[in-house]
Amino acid sequence: MATQKRVLVWSTPRSLSTVLMRALSQLPDSLIIHEYLLLVGFNEAGEQLPGTEWKSGLSDKATEQGFNIKSWKEMYEQPYPGKSFILGKEISDGLGGRMEMIPEGYTHVFLMRHPFKSITSHWKSVSYFPDDVRISMVKRNQFKALAGIYDYVTTTLGQPAPVVLDADDLLAKPAEALRLLCQAIGMPFSQDLLRWEQVKGESPSNYLSPSILLSNTKDLGIFKSAFESTCFHSNQATSGAAKEEDAIKPELQQLIQDALPYYNYLYEHRLIITA
Repeated sequence: MATQKRVLVWSTPRSLSTVLMRALSQLPDSLIIHEYLLLVGFNEAGEQLPGTEWKSGLSDKATEQGFNIKSWKEMYEQPYPGKSFILGKEISDGLGGRMEMIPEGYTHVFLMRHPFKSITSHWKSVSYFPDDVRISMVKRNQFKALAGIYDYVTTTLGQPAPVVLDADDLLAKPAEALRLLCQAIGMPFSQDLLRWEQVKGESPSNYLSPSILLSNTKDLGIFKSAFESTCFHSNQATSGAAKEEDAIKPELQQLIQDALPYYNYLYEHRLIITA
């Protein structure tokens, strides 16, 4: 449809991206495509994470086993008649550098959070798993992947000045951050974006979500606080981030240092929230 707007939000883990999508899902006639690269990665990797004992406590994660990166691109490029807004959210590393698979017709937005906060929160969010499995989940440099997609979007795809949003700005001034975001990418802003209905045990009604994501929510609570929220808030405990005085594992300290150059690079391009 001629008036349909398509936006794809790329993010690093634990950067308030699910909460941002809860806000944007309040746009009328909107459809949210929620982290289908997670399904692509699961199908590509199978059950190759180290160890086996920890798996007994998880429910059977039924998946669409034929869903691959080509399926992902096709899903995003479907017409979706009757929808005014097609809004996707993906974690940057899930693309695996396959830039040619980025779907056509989308305005791209980049959301991140300082590595100290996002990486320690990510580590805490996967506390169910033994440490070797947790490290395998957290060690990928999501900020390098995010910067790589940003560079590809600006140079090869030619999208001028894509919006880069810092999660701390979004939490501190959600109304102004959302207003400026909508203005920058050509979407309508209203106060309706600042509140939403709580959902439990399932995705919101206008979401497309892979079954493995719903299993993660049920078994591990990874999306629980975001889905059960009703607005933006800055509760440190809920966000899962470490405090400055907390002892941080040396492995995590190194991951934070490795991520900082890419975070700082993108931070220079961030949307400036002034009000």
